[in-house]
Amino acid sequence: MAVNIEKLVIDHLNNDGTLGDYPASFSIPDERPQQFITVERVGGSDGLLFATPLLSVQVWDSSRWNASDAATRLVKPSLLNLVEHDEIGAVDLLSIINNPDPESKQSRYQLSIQVSVRA
Repeated sequence: MAVNIEKLVIDHLNNDGTLGDYPASFSIPDERPQQFITVERVGGSDGLLFATPLLSVQVWDSSRWNASDAATRLVKPSLLNLVEHDEIGAVDLLSIINNPDPESKQSRYQLSIQVSVRA
């Protein structure tokens, strides 16, 4: 796959004006803000013509309600708009779940998506 799908998704989220309070990155920032987004490839396939990476997009916030609301009201529509990129053929939202961080106990909602990407 020629496209770094994690980078594409992070850039897409960071350029979405509705997500200004939720900076997206590959990992938890050293100085952890109250609300942010992490993007991680967790599986999928890479073929000669196209790839179908599986991504975990985690929305971190100060409360379960805030994380849930941001995940469903802000992040979900933005992720579905990934099809606006020429490289992306389809986006399938597989799940949205409550997934608090076991170490910090910070509230976190996780969206699992599978993206069809032209190789």
